[in-house]
Amino acid sequence: MEAEPAERSASAVGPWSLPPVLAEQALVGGLTAVCATVAELFAATVRTDGPAAGVGDALAGAAHLAAMLLPFGVGGGLAVGLVIALVRTTPWMAPLRSRLSSARRAFAPAPEAFA
Repeated sequence: MEAEPAERSASAVGPWSLPPVLAEQALVGGLTAVCATVAELFAATVRTDGPAAGVGDALAGAAHLAAMLLPFGVGGGLAVGLVIALVRTTPWMAPLRSRLSSARRAFAPAPEAFA
């Protein structure tokens, strides 16, 4: 059985299906928010110059911090995923895609881009 091209397999899923890059970037944003929360919790517990906090206070603070950071992380990840999906699929972004297809082409001189 032959593999289908990417265009047909993506459209065969349905008109309301999202590109996988959106889910990937949202996951990366959420994981970044969780890592930032853990780092902040660690920094708050090892700090010696502030008031001492119990385990319950530290966990409550971490929950509040996670509740603040997760929407920003997921929203930022979705925004980046949307930009990536648009750059990958929009026909008028083809020159940018071809320019950024390799590091050698991305940093090569391009006088036509500035003329």
